[in-house]
Amino acid sequence: CDVFHLPLLSWQHQLLISDPRYHLCYCRCGVFDRLHDISMCSFVDDLRKLHITEPIATEATEVIDNSNNTLNHTLQPYGFVQNLDKQVHLPSLKNHAENRRIASICEHGKVADHARYLGRQQSARNSNVPERKNRLRATTVAWVSMGQFWFAPQLPRKSRRLVFIAHIQGTILSGMEASVLYAIDYATFDTKIVGYLRAMLRGDATQWNEAGQPHTSTNTQILLRWKITPCALQLQTRRLRWYRDMVKHPQAHAQAIAALFGQCKFEHEPTLLEDGTLDLDNAHPWALQFINDILS
Repeated sequence: CDVFHLPLLSWQHQLLISDPRYHLCYCRCGVFDRLHDISMCSFVDDLRKLHITEPIATEATEVIDNSNNTLNHTLQPYGFVQNLDKQVHLPSLKNHAENRRIASICEHGKVADHARYLGRQQSARNSNVPERKNRLRATTVAWVSMGQFWFAPQLPRKSRRLVFIAHIQGTILSGMEASVLYAIDYATFDTKIVGYLRAMLRGDATQWNEAGQPHTSTNTQILLRWKITPCALQLQTRRLRWYRDMVKHPQAHAQAIAALFGQCKFEHEPTLLEDGTLDLDNAHPWALQFINDILS
């Protein structure tokens, strides 16, 4: 892995000196007082790269081709070869016509609305819909795979609850702490979970009064009955642990900290003000989620 990262560092440097358009994703963060490239993420030999260009297909293709050629040149002395046909481009240009046009111009790879990278579905428009659908589908599979376990009368309720938290809630929330989620995302996940918890009660979620009228427990009451934490609170707890690790080991999280609090060249206003507070009017969604987590 270290050997592979050497040509990547050389590639970043070559791009910087070749074209000012590659400067746009360099972010200056007051925490470290130096520039960080927040456009690239790599894991072993998998690479994700963000390019910012004019929102037209011809210029976007030019930037991509130059980036590919530069990477090929820097990989060659190390004995590595780039598999261009495996590339997936997620364009977010000025309209759908330009997004479709880039598919006919690009010589390598394919163009898509979203693609999987390091666990979750990535979207050029930062939409959670593709990954939300994946999480719901995976949760259904996890539920069905356990069969009648959820209804076995001989199993203590405590045991079923622990397995449910690990196998069902763990599946639906897998990796979601790294995303900016909204009320519709949390509501969808909670509704899915509560539906299974109701099923495990085998009709006991509905009580009947003396007049014979039914009273169905609310979602909140079902979660309290099973002692299950709502998805929003569960993910908030995970993110707070992540922030704690950032404070303990800032150098290991330098790129994430720069992305949260730094200012890129294409941003007109800083996220972090001189007094150390966030500019709530101009801060990006990840920074706003951070401050909401801290203040909650």
